[in-house]
Amino acid sequence: MSQEAIWKRLVVGEESEVLLRNTMRRVAHGLSEMINQPITANMPRIKQIPIAQVGTNAGAPDAEMVGIYLRIEAGLRGQAIIILPLTFALNLVDLVMANPRGSSLSLGMVERSALGEVGNLTLSYFLNAVSTLMEEVEMLQPSPPVVMVDMLGAILNIIAAPAAFMSDSLLVIETIFQDVARSVWIRLWVLPDPTIDWTSLLP
Repeated sequence: MSQEAIWKRLVVGEESEVLLRNTMRRVAHGLSEMINQPITANMPRIKQIPIAQVGTNAGAPDAEMVGIYLRIEAGLRGQAIIILPLTFALNLVDLVMANPRGSSLSLGMVERSALGEVGNLTLSYFLNAVSTLMEEVEMLQPSPPVVMVDMLGAILNIIAAPAAFMSDSLLVIETIFQDVARSVWIRLWVLPDPTIDWTSLLP
């Protein structure tokens, strides 16, 4: 199955809603095991965002956020970015490292490494679920993660700038993950290869 066929099956195929919901449930299950407490996923949304509006589509562009950026390089082409407020990022670090809540006060090298591992495993869970649910798809692999602390607009520009040369808009698969206590809140964007033409396929 070609990478374009995989993306189209996930996004616009007859079973896309079920595939995406099951995929994100598997991601939530993996995250739950990672931090040893339940994580839930909302219903994934498909969004087609004009390039000019990407920086404002996930909140105030001047808000300080943490971004974990990865590329999908084997089997599929695309990008993924995890976005979360700094407070939630620090809570997540404490959970991953099994520290008492409030132990992490800033994102040093160790804390960024922990968040990078969260990003790597999150996208790996997504790609492994895609491989399993579609059966004939080969194992898919993410690139090493890049962890950024910056204004939201600057973080989102990382994904918008390269795509601007190929398309007027970005197609985004968006899911929000959070724990019951709401101490962790994560926005996941998965972006198919921007060279895929969705014009005739999306409403």
